[in-house]
Amino acid sequence: MKKWILFALSALFLSGCGGGEKDEFIGYYKRHSSFTDRTDISQIKYDGEKYWLVIDIMESDKSRPLTVVDEGLQLVGTPAIIWLSEDESAINILGAEAQRITEEEALAWRTEQENLIAEKARLAQLCKDFNAEINKANALEGDEMSSFLASLKDQKPDNCSIRDYGLRRAFDRL
Repeated sequence: MKKWILFALSALFLSGCGGGEKDEFIGYYKRHSSFTDRTDISQIKYDGEKYWLVIDIMESDKSRPLTVVDEGLQLVGTPAIIWLSEDESAINILGAEAQRITEEEALAWRTEQENLIAEKARLAQLCKDFNAEINKANALEGDEMSSFLASLKDQKPDNCSIRDYGLRRAFDRL
């Protein structure tokens, strides 16, 4: 009787712990969508209890739980299965192939993206400040307005649109 109990417990233990592990999936994967012309890096990680998919490492707080299935890893609550290539260099994730990259490559890409976002925010603030300055011309008239706008001509940031239509036309005529 003790042998049967020991055998049953061993079988339960082995079925829960072995054969289903998918640690070969852990890592970073880069994919490019030709439809959106966007590159994303995803991460599959394991927290000691379950696997997680971070679809875009720029939004790492949006992890999706994964469950182990025979074919690979499945997004919980969906029929979507992530498959690993035979040579483990790529995964098929949500219908798109993603190439495995190193952690260093992923972190370098993320830093580059953060720098681009910061630069875009800086340029947006410059444009906003320029528009605030140029709007002061609304309180001026005639030659005074023209002189004021001319003084700002060299200060206009690249790709900055003047929001006030009348000022934009007056500025463009200078």
